[in-house]
Amino acid sequence: MNALVSIIIPVYQREAVLEECVRSLFAQSYQNFEIILIDDGSTDGTPDLIRKLAAEHPQIRALTGAHEGISAARNKGLDVATGDLILFVDSDDAVHPLLVQTLTEAILGADAGIAASRYFSVHQFEWHKIYRQMEADAGPARTTYQDPHDTIKALFTPGTALRQIGGTMFRRDLIGDTRFRTDLYIGEDFYFIYDNALKGTSSVFLEQKWYYARLHGANTSNDHSFAGFMTRFRRRELVWKSELALGRTANADLQKKDAFTIFMKCLQMDKMSKAEKKKMCQLMKDHKKELWPALDLKHRIRFYLHVYFPSTIRLVPKKK
Repeated sequence: MNALVSIIIPVYQREAVLEECVRSLFAQSYQNFEIILIDDGSTDGTPDLIRKLAAEHPQIRALTGAHEGISAARNKGLDVATGDLILFVDSDDAVHPLLVQTLTEAILGADAGIAASRYFSVHQFEWHKIYRQMEADAGPARTTYQDPHDTIKALFTPGTALRQIGGTMFRRDLIGDTRFRTDLYIGEDFYFIYDNALKGTSSVFLEQKWYYARLHGANTSNDHSFAGFMTRFRRRELVWKSELALGRTANADLQKKDAFTIFMKCLQMDKMSKAEKKKMCQLMKDHKKELWPALDLKHRIRFYLHVYFPSTIRLVPKKK
């Protein structure tokens, strides 16, 4: 086994944490890799740090450019990657020393198209916990094989490994010309995985949580603005329409329910003006015919109350 792994890392304003991410990759038991760092128009010291790291390590390739978003940055990495396998890592995260070797052995050994690790999520103020976690869970690796049917099923099952792009490896020939959608900036990773899973590939999941995700205020998961709602809704709409076309109504209904849940969550946040919330409610009215059949009685009542009388959202207790 000597497959070259291209590790694609988009970077934006990550001067304080990028080097730690890179160190975790050079600590890998498997060393036949290239690291592609794509700076997405950072205005802090990130570009200088990327150039410094590339000068120190021949395995690092540095790309810089204007700020175009994470999807465009990952696409640039895909365009120049030379590896047989592609692994995605986010610049503020870290990985277990055995991750690259384990995913490489798993994807090649099972002749699968995708291999993915589960997440260990840690707030940045408790980041030191990842090192205790590494020591506590040193192996041996435990992986499970998913046929193409179960690979698709896993995408619609919360808590499975195949839900986010960080720590996910693909065969280069599976990806082919497929690229991240630049019209999405939240959920673009899910859609990319989904787009490739539609090709009928099998997958392998690593049971251990060997991908360490850093939680902080700049995570896009904290974006509950109108733009954030729109990209979330659009991603789900794309998937439910695709699933309907394939005759998988149950999967489409899950995406519709999820779209309504996102609407409810964003409506509760104080991140939008009244005009933006009005536009959000209008969007839900425009999609009522599609969403309504997927909702149970409780959610239909909430739909009617909060879409047509959004002020009633104040009566819904916020989750702590």
